[in-house]
Amino acid sequence: MPNNSLRPIRERKGMTVAQLAGKTSISIRTLQAYEAGERGIAPDDLRKLSRVLYVSTADLLQPSEGQSPSPPPPPSPRPIAPAVELTPQPTPPPRPPIAPSPEPVRRTQVDGNRTPRPTPTAPRPAREPRAPKPPGPATAGQIEQIRHLARRMGIDEPSLVERFGAPLESLDHTAARAAITSLRTEMEESGTWQPRVAEGPDQEGEYLRKLREHGIPIEILLINGERFAGRISDFTPYVIQIRDRTNGEEVTVRKLAIAYYHTLEPVNDAE
Repeated sequence: MPNNSLRPIRERKGMTVAQLAGKTSISIRTLQAYEAGERGIAPDDLRKLSRVLYVSTADLLQPSEGQSPSPPPPPSPRPIAPAVELTPQPTPPPRPPIAPSPEPVRRTQVDGNRTPRPTPTAPRPAREPRAPKPPGPATAGQIEQIRHLARRMGIDEPSLVERFGAPLESLDHTAARAAITSLRTEMEESGTWQPRVAEGPDQEGEYLRKLREHGIPIEILLINGERFAGRISDFTPYVIQIRDRTNGEEVTVRKLAIAYYHTLEPVNDAE
């Protein structure tokens, strides 16, 4: 007996083998083999037959009447591996405590052999503060500048030695710089000044001398906005001294601070 219900279902649907073969594109011989149970229905053909006959694939695979389905083959027994006797492993001994690492050593090459030498741990002694470096001797340029300023002020060499307490060549750098500053300040404030060679006449000095001799008052405007008015009592290349016309006090004005000055009365240029 066949192990499927293809033939009963086909006959129930009123179809011949040839008609079923035409609708499913399965050959007649293959269909006859399916119905006779000579071969199992291929999965692809099973779907085609199920779609044409309007039945499920389970209905087609049901055995025909009078035939019980063949039981499935028993599963093949799995081979049992032979028992292996386990040998107990010995317990490892406890590890010894880790000793602290030794202090790092510095190796020094001595006669071809390396001799360990411990690293010094003592703190380095504090460095003593360095003594200030003494100033060097005065330069030739400094000495020449001192002599140049002294000539302009009419000071000879012995007077310079007496003033600074030593010959110029024995001064150090710091003392020479202080001497130059002192001479410049004195020359500016005292008015002791001699024209340099080829400098030409002091035209401003001649103008101020005439104003002083004729008693012509002037007004001075400073850069900071202050004003002073009075007659010239004295002057130098660096300052002008006037007697204030309002209170009669002597006022000394530095020329570098003056914006401009002018006369307050007419001046006869012929005089």
